[in-house]
Amino acid sequence: MKLKSCVATTLPGDPYFKIKAELNRPFFLKGEEAKIKATCTKDCYLTIVNFTAEGKLKVLLPNDYEPSPFIKAGGVYNFPSEGLALEMHTLTGHKKDTEVFILIATKERFDHLPTPPASPQRSFTMPYSISLQTQGQRSSSCMR
Repeated sequence: MKLKSCVATTLPGDPYFKIKAELNRPFFLKGEEAKIKATCTKDCYLTIVNFTAEGKLKVLLPNDYEPSPFIKAGGVYNFPSEGLALEMHTLTGHKKDTEVFILIATKERFDHLPTPPASPQRSFTMPYSISLQTQGQRSSSCMR
């Protein structure tokens, strides 16, 4: 896997600018839907990136159905929005997989990441999972 670096100038950080993210559960069984709840301490725009079990980075938000949302300080943003789904599955031949959702909060809109292609379906069906085990067995997730 190759990573390209993007180096920004060093700016003083804002110790009061924080984001809190929660998943609707700590682990998922095949076919269950993941939901992410994000809250920020200051007004911001949100980007969500997924580090997949295949070792790829995929931009989940913004996408063709949801632009990068503006979240007011103290406000709550739920992903995916009503009518869309983030269905969890393991890779073919796997009993469990581990993935990471990365939430990026910026004070200015950041639309420089490639977005997923348009889909005729009104749902996101992802061919991967977060610490998923089949046949009713469960494991803990690295996301807490």
